[in-house]
Amino acid sequence: MKYVYYATLYHDEDTVGVKFHDLPKVNTFGSDVIEAADMAKDALEGYLLVAEDNQLTLPKDTDALDIKTAPGESLLAVVVDTSIVREREDNKLVKKTLTICLLYTSPSPRDMRRSR
Repeated sequence: MKYVYYATLYHDEDTVGVKFHDLPKVNTFGSDVIEAADMAKDALEGYLLVAEDNQLTLPKDTDALDIKTAPGESLLAVVVDTSIVREREDNKLVKKTLTICLLYTSPSPRDMRRSR
């Protein structure tokens, strides 16, 4: 399913904070605007996947024109398609590590006879 929720970006000391107008429990931050926008999408994706899995009722998204921002804040539309997110998660490669233990011993007398 496709969703769009608006987030407010604001400066908080040395980071850029993100808060969602309609989802007050979803908050994140980044070191700059680009990272904050990426983190906003990631946070919203996670929240929406859990909400769908647990059949939670989601609030209707507020129209951008109805959201008031303070001076220095910016409004960001965050679009998430949970069907694409689920597909991406299902196709993620799983890293498997194989450790091979090699035991080295000095040649046996039998091996010494073969090498002559």
